[in-house]
Amino acid sequence: MKILVLLLILTPLIHITQKNTFSTTHANLSFDYYKKNLTDVVKSEIDSIWDIMKNGSEAEFHLLSKEEKKKLQNNHIYKLTSMRSDSVIAYLHRKRIAPEYTNLKMEYFDDSPALKCASSNASYKSMVKRKGVVSVVAEKDTYSRKYFHQSESSLLSSTCNEFTIYPDTEQIIYGNQGTVVRFPANCFSTQGLNDVNEIEVSLCEYYTIEDILLSGITTASADRIIETGGTIYIEARFKKKILHLKTDHPIEIFFPSETDELKNGMKPFEGKSKDGLIDWDFQINGDVKKIKEGTQLFREEQDVEESSDWEGEEWSEEGYYSEADGYLMKVGKMGFINCDRFYDFPVNTELIVSVDSDVKMSYRLVFEDIKSVLAGYEYSPNGEMKFPNLPKGKKATIIAYSISKKTKQAKFAYAPVKLGKDKKVYLISKSMSVSDLQKQLSALF
Repeated sequence: MKILVLLLILTPLIHITQKNTFSTTHANLSFDYYKKNLTDVVKSEIDSIWDIMKNGSEAEFHLLSKEEKKKLQNNHIYKLTSMRSDSVIAYLHRKRIAPEYTNLKMEYFDDSPALKCASSNASYKSMVKRKGVVSVVAEKDTYSRKYFHQSESSLLSSTCNEFTIYPDTEQIIYGNQGTVVRFPANCFSTQGLNDVNEIEVSLCEYYTIEDILLSGITTASADRIIETGGTIYIEARFKKKILHLKTDHPIEIFFPSETDELKNGMKPFEGKSKDGLIDWDFQINGDVKKIKEGTQLFREEQDVEESSDWEGEEWSEEGYYSEADGYLMKVGKMGFINCDRFYDFPVNTELIVSVDSDVKMSYRLVFEDIKSVLAGYEYSPNGEMKFPNLPKGKKATIIAYSISKKTKQAKFAYAPVKLGKDKKVYLISKSMSVSDLQKQLSALF
């Protein structure tokens, strides 16, 4: 880092800012007064700006309020904006925005006509002799975060079922893959609607790697890998109008587990569409408990302890019982819901993948011993795809696939990799029918 700072002082890393071909969006971030940390409000502001930016444009994030400009001395302004810029840059990188597309800009305090402002991709530290107000510039490059998620593949998913329920009484629905959902009486917000006697519910289940891949789902929360214990999509409608839950009427969901041992640390995650994929946000107010086979579900009088080590006990009272080990969750929202836990690791690496195809393909990395599927994103003009922030030493399979809705044909390629040892992978694709693609995925996973 010291070398970078010395270069910042001594070489053309500092250059006079000049008008470029990018359109620039200016945004004032709402930091708490004289605080450096990113609040949820600041993160939301960054996300909102980034989402509306077009490829080939840039945003300059200003880090100082009008009040701070008036009250703070120049030295404090420099230190404050420097620390805030580090926080913003780190957050942008966690959003998988490559470092080469983020820059720091400094508008000097002095009025020297020779150089009024400068920019660099190095960090401004105390060794910089001239000081000023630091801002962050992020470029949304033409090749930034192109995932090519192939929405046509979702047509192959046959994991969805339709139900009719009655909103004024407790209702229980069962999915084909073992999911159980309990709707409390009067849990839907039906304000402004008349005669809501029946509600249509869609339940889609994604438990196998094949279902996850063919439905276009991935398992990541921003830059963090999450290990899934089951994913569902649930939607309620009245006369084609999508309904939401009342704030104080959560639903309960049982996720069956395929593993021999239930995992600790499972949490509820909510899926949100972002950059063509589903990004998973941890639901702070959610609750997940481990359930043994034969245990009564949805018990009102006694909670199921997460640390419980019950074997299948026989209960005399009536009720609903789990037919497998699994996880019981309470959530206050519908849509994409995931039962996951964060997978953290000490050493990370990255992988570059390319394929010999003239069509856009979806790229996925599937771990051998972690139930997690990651998406790669295009980061170079020649179409290479990058998988960043991977656990070094883990075994995985890289796949690339494309499905044509018109011809019902697919292209597919795959290769086993050991992360950290394999730095670049070149895939050779084959054309095949959609049914053959499904057979290939079933055989692999």
